[in-house]
Amino acid sequence: MKIGKRVKTFSFTLLEICICLMIVGIAAGFLGVHVKDAIETHRFRNSVAQLKLEMQKFQVLAMSHQSDLEVSIYKKKNGFFYQATTEEPKISDYACKENSLAGVSRLSVNGQQEAESLQMTVYSSGRIEPLRVIGFHRKDSNDDTGSLWLNMKQPLQVKICESYPEFKN
Repeated sequence: MKIGKRVKTFSFTLLEICICLMIVGIAAGFLGVHVKDAIETHRFRNSVAQLKLEMQKFQVLAMSHQSDLEVSIYKKKNGFFYQATTEEPKISDYACKENSLAGVSRLSVNGQQEAESLQMTVYSSGRIEPLRVIGFHRKDSNDDTGSLWLNMKQPLQVKICESYPEFKN
């Protein structure tokens, strides 16, 4: 009769553990890059969509208070920003704060020239002038892939486009 029966257990060697950790580390590295790109793309798209909503809000404020607003998009050291200004004190509480355009590295106007700053006027009729298309380009994009276009060629409509909009004469 055996008193102390040994049960054989299976354990991992140090080499097997190191190999598993290395595989998990490589997979996490690849996944981290893709997650970072997805977050930056989301921030970029969200900031342009927010500008579109703000432009529509500026139109409503201008029409409801019968006052003009000046909207500026400008570049600072750390990126692009936009801000609306007006002489109407009731509107200035809603409209005059500075907002960031996250992920935007350059602007273009009407698909051609690049711009460091832009000025637009939202009139009391809701009309935005000058009528133009503003291109917002990401930091990692040299061509138009991944760019978004804010179409303001029609006086009372502001639209976001994935590619430069074509117009019929």
